[in-house]
Amino acid sequence: MKVVFSSGGSGGIAKSSGARALAQHLSRFGGTVLVDGNLTQQSQREYFGLADDDCLENMLVGGDARERMVNAIVTPDRLPNGAGYAVLPGPISYNPKSLDLLGRSIGELAGLADYVVVDTDRFDAEALADNMTVAGGVMLPWLLHGSEAGSCGVVFRLGLLGSSLNDGRNALDALVGAGVSPNGIGVVATVQPGAESLDTSPERWRSRLEGLGRYLGSDRWTPASGRLLAERKPDTPTTTSPHGSHARGLGCVASSRSRGQGRGRRPSADGGADGVDSGEAGRVGPCSGDAGAHRQDE
Repeated sequence: MKVVFSSGGSGGIAKSSGARALAQHLSRFGGTVLVDGNLTQQSQREYFGLADDDCLENMLVGGDARERMVNAIVTPDRLPNGAGYAVLPGPISYNPKSLDLLGRSIGELAGLADYVVVDTDRFDAEALADNMTVAGGVMLPWLLHGSEAGSCGVVFRLGLLGSSLNDGRNALDALVGAGVSPNGIGVVATVQPGAESLDTSPERWRSRLEGLGRYLGSDRWTPASGRLLAERKPDTPTTTSPHGSHARGLGCVASSRSRGQGRGRRPSADGGADGVDSGEAGRVGPCSGDAGAHRQDE
């Protein structure tokens, strides 16, 4: 799997920290870029303390796709605590053109990196139907093009309590209803404080998610998780997964070499991107390190 979105139907369920953990895991297998695709909140910019000079608009500077990428990404040596991946920051000045630039940038990165992980905001049916949102204008076209073929997917984080569960189920319904293949949807249950006693067994969740996606396991949070985040240390909370890891569970993303890329916001029919030879993916980060830390407020 080439491009993986990190999303969900509510806030506070570790979409952004989960994206970092997935990017760190994939960096062991090839050059990986984490895209700060929540254009208004930009959790990755805040987490890494990136300067205003580091911005999505730098993808407009340069000749070919490789030069533009070099201008725009923040390389691993500039990130704290042994991050094994590069980061493409969000825009410093959000405007309607930012959405198109994000979509085109993902397409170009997919032709140069081995893996692209896109951190996005929560979404609902309304956002998914609006092509002026990241969910409807960027994520949905990519998933419609690549979820069945295995070149693109989403790690969908689902809370277990109240609105985080209900909103998540509604968002999953909307995603599948829009035509996205359940094969490209991997669901991770986020065990929030107060939900520790709830059943997160694979048997229970596979039946509950039938037709909506594949259950990848659960994240259980401890006080140590907050300390790790405060110290910006690369580590993870205790994880229970029927597949061994969430990254491996989502269509074996760590070993797949699917080559789906995009043109503009939408992937092109032939799978290629402007100015990119998809047969020669460039390295953008070292293949080492531990999984990134998670947080509950993203």
